[in-house]
Amino acid sequence: MDFQYTIYPEKEFVEERFQGTVEIKGLIEALQQIFADPAWNPQYNGIVDLREANMELRYPDVRTLVDFQKSHPLTSQGQWAFIADKDKNFGTMRMFHALSSELGFEVNIFKTKAEAMAWHDQLPLRPLNPPAQQTISPLHS
Repeated sequence: MDFQYTIYPEKEFVEERFQGTVEIKGLIEALQQIFADPAWNPQYNGIVDLREANMELRYPDVRTLVDFQKSHPLTSQGQWAFIADKDKNFGTMRMFHALSSELGFEVNIFKTKAEAMAWHDQLPLRPLNPPAQQTISPLHS
């Protein structure tokens, strides 16, 4: 599996892309990588592009993913669009969508990037709060 992501702090937006075979272990490692990035803010919205991926997740794997996210303090609170143009990937993401109400963030699934971006463009702007884990140290002269 190849995983790439870009965080755009000025847009309060994250773009992720998966290629190759995606299994639960690699997916959780990808989330851990993003959560460890100092630029990550759980309130950002994002898009996950699965068009070049082959999702190898069954229901127990999707349940594991949701449970991991529920337990992680840096799990997203934003709105996420998943681009899944293959029927198998779309079905996998429908399972995730069905369980996503447990996570407290909005999920939608699209077949094209244009549809996903159009959905994001119509989302209302919302003020961001600083991430809960962020601490600001006093400056020393």
